[in-house]
Parts: sequence; C-alpha cells; structure tokens
Amino acid sequence: MSLNEFSTLEIEPLIAPQPAEPRDASRLLVIDRGTGDMRHLFFRDLPSLTGPDDLLVLNKSRVWKARLPAQKTTGAKTDLLLISPQRPDMTVWTALARKMKEGQTLICGAGTKVLCSGLNADGSWNFKFSVPVNEAYLAEHGEVPLPQYILKARKRKNDGNLRSAADPTTRNPQSRTAPEARDRPVSLEVPSQRPLAHKTALPDFGGPCRPQSGWWDDEARYQTVFASTPGSIAAPTAGFHFTPEVLSALETKGTRSAFVTLHIGWGTFRPVRCKNLSDHVMLEETCFLDAQTASVINAHKERGGRVIAVGTSSMRALETFAGPDGRLAHGERRAGLFMVPGYKFKIAGAFITNLHVPDSAPLYMTAAFAGRGLLFKAYQEAVKEKYRFYSYGDAMMIL
Repeated sequence: MSLNEFSTLEIEPLIAPQPAEPRDASRLLVIDRGTGDMRHLFFRDLPSLTGPDDLLVLNKSRVWKARLPAQKTTGAKTDLLLISPQRPDMTVWTALARKMKEGQTLICGAGTKVLCSGLNADGSWNFKFSVPVNEAYLAEHGEVPLPQYILKARKRKNDGNLRSAADPTTRNPQSRTAPEARDRPVSLEVPSQRPLAHKTALPDFGGPCRPQSGWWDDEARYQTVFASTPGSIAAPTAGFHFTPEVLSALETKGTRSAFVTLHIGWGTFRPVRCKNLSDHVMLEETCFLDAQTASVINAHKERGGRVIAVGTSSMRALETFAGPDGRLAHGERRAGLFMVPGYKFKIAGAFITNLHVPDSAPLYMTAAFAGRGLLFKAYQEAVKEKYRFYSYGDAMMIL
C-alpha cells in the first residue's frame, strides 16, 4: 500500500534551501488525531503545548563530515558519501557513489588514492584508501553531507534571483513568502564557479554539488544544538528547531527532556520503491539507550505521563527498545523497523517531525502514527499555506 497520493502534491517549489533564522522561527502545524483539527503556530510556541506531564525524547547523534569530494581519472568530479569504516585502520570504507565500477580509481584530498573494490548487495560500494580516512582527515577534507534536494533548491533560487536581477519588472518574490520569513535578512547567494548540479549526482545524498552558504553556516546549522555523539550521515532534522530559549521555556513549564542516540544512515533516506511494502528492506542503524534514560521514560509512562518523540530517529529508537509490554530495555541495538500504517506504537503519545519526502521511510512512519488520510490532509494544508518542506523546512506536531 504505497503512499502515492503524496507524490501528487506540488512540493518542489516549497523545498527549503536554507534554515529558518532563528531556528525557532520555523512554523509548526499542530494536528489533533482525535478531532482532525489543525492549528498554525511557530515552533517557539511549543512550550504552550506541553506541561509537567510531558517528556520529550530527542536524538543527540551528531552529523559528521561524511561527504568526500573526489576526482575520476578522466578529470570528472564526483563525491563519495561515506557510510562506515570496514577496518580498524580506517582505510576501507563502504560508501555511496554514482556511475562507479569495480576497479575504478579516484583521487581525494591531499592526493589520496582510492580504489573501488566492489559493489555490495544494498547498493553501496567498498573503497580502499591509500591513507587512513580518520577524524583528522575528514576534518580537513570532508564536507557536510547536505541532501541533494537542498542543493537543487539553492540552484533554483540562485537562477530565480539572477532572472529577477535581469528583469526589473519581476515582482519581488519576498512578497509571497511566509510571514515569519519576511522579517529575516534576504539572502542572495552568488553562484559558485562550479555548477551546483551535475548529471552524476546521487538521487538524495550524493553527487559533486558543494554546500553553498549565505548568511547561515551549514556546518553549524545542519546540526542540532544538543548534538553530542558523532555518527550520523544525515541529521535528525526535527531537532533543528530547538533553541536554548525553547529548551529553557520547556523546562520552566515542567516539561522534561531525555536523550537517545540513533546514528542515521542510509536506511532512513533510502527510497521506498517496492510495490509490496513487505519487500522493502529497512537497512539497520545503530542506536543506544542507557539504563538511566530507559528507567526515566518507563517511570514517566507508569505515572500516566505523555512521551513526545522528537523526530523519526527518536521514534525508531524508542520502538526498537520497546518490549511487548511497552517497557523499554536498554543497551545497544540495531534499528531495522519499517513502520507503515497499521503499526501499533508502544511508547510515544505525541510526535514532532518535519515534512518528509514522498516514498521515504520517515513519511511511512508519520502516516502510521497520524493516520494516512489525516496526514495527507495535513500535507495538503501545508502546501496551501506554503510551509517549507524537508530537512531545513518547517515542523508538525501530531497529538
């Protein structure tokens, strides 16, 4: 049962090319599953929706510089999206790449030689590096692994800005932006000398596009303010909207926070292409829940409190550690749950998440929690009200 109706929505013009400034100026679409009612708020209003009976669960995983620019022997530029090291000396990695073949050689930063040693069953490749690709190497030569749709949205915006500058009769596009955006500084990004799009780009997270920042800093903004444990190749984006001020206001309201760790990998953003959903393989991601946090959440639920999962990664971690009785275990596990409509959630009573890509595992999970029909109505409302979509976009809270 695919969610093909979401693909009919006109989302592309609404893909956010940059983050909201400040973070909590993003919009918040509040959806009540009981009544079907919807409200339009800002994320800074979140504390008004919570109280002492609520416990937020957030993912503290930190994004590392997983994108590694490379050059083919032909001179063509490409990128590797590093997934995980396969040897302790950090010289063999699995990675995503386009138009690759076994035996092909590449050159990365500092003249590092790279040999493609084979294709894996999940579509990733193995690469052998001439030097260790460790934390120090990536700090110097790696880049923020921004999703391809953000880079493409920036290219469209740049192209539109150039056309507007060339035509003085063009109407100012800021007049059509969402209310919260009109008070922010207008950013006019100058196109790089290198193209922002390339025919060898990966569908979602690869390709030779380079992050192009304006008034924001992608290295800081493609990260939550509470990120602490490196390991993700994509950000837990529902956490982007939290500021120290919002977290402080929540604490003042008596709302507590707890942290899990799920390192987001290819499993989260790998497209769902199967006609039969049972055929989709959810690639596993490593998650951690310590004993103290599990105890706090279990005790909160036993008192009748509400758990609010912040993001699909936090929700997946909670469900991965949940037993049949609804109590959480603790430790380290591999999260491979693919949650679709009909799934029975055991822990969370509310859910904060972003507006997701069609045919993605996060969208299926959100539809499972909200209900397919109600979620589609919410997305229609978000399109009508010109919400900003995807990683740098706005949020929704499902009650």
